[in-house]
Amino acid sequence: MKSKYPVGPFDEWADSYDHSVASAQGFPHEGYEKVLCRVVQEANPRPGMRILDLGVGTGNLAERFLSVGCKVWGIDFSKNMLDKARRKLPTAILMQTDLLDGWPVEMQIRFNRVVSTYALHHFDLNAKRRLVVRVSRQYLAQDGVIVIGDISFPTAQARVEFRKSLGNVWDDEEVYWAGDETIAAFTEAGLRTEYIQISTCGGVYIISAPTPPYQVRLMLKRC
Repeated sequence: MKSKYPVGPFDEWADSYDHSVASAQGFPHEGYEKVLCRVVQEANPRPGMRILDLGVGTGNLAERFLSVGCKVWGIDFSKNMLDKARRKLPTAILMQTDLLDGWPVEMQIRFNRVVSTYALHHFDLNAKRRLVVRVSRQYLAQDGVIVIGDISFPTAQARVEFRKSLGNVWDDEEVYWAGDETIAAFTEAGLRTEYIQISTCGGVYIISAPTPPYQVRLMLKRC
């Protein structure tokens, strides 16, 4: 299907993606393995759980949920990334679709956990919020949790300072997360959100639809 976002670079990246993130040092994938591990830890998967991976890529995160006996669905807009994932995850249900568009009818189920790593920084904050709100209302099971790991900073100001330190290395086409502005936006949408800083440029969000009364906490801590 045709995507609103350029698929070509991701198709071209598919063959070298696993090597590039595994050997990454510094920005933007510093702490990649720690971020994936923390997403799994916060999701607290158990055998038989239904897991949806948004932007499944080559399957590095989804593979960890399959290994503990979960049932895994994954969506991505890159055919080549999905081809790589299918070889790793023969029992997963993987579909090519745009995250921000309507999803196939096969997706009309409720998931115990919805997870994502290093995918949503391509969208602006409003698009992130619309996607997460839609997922929480239409696809998340009761008592389900959304866990997102991505390129992220504790505050918008920290993101500005980090950008200054990088100079031309920073990609202005990406919309990297900031914990404070994300929590404010998600709280306004009625989502309980916690944030944990994992590395200098990586963090994890734990999101749920709370039963009032509730309090939203901003967790800023190193792992």
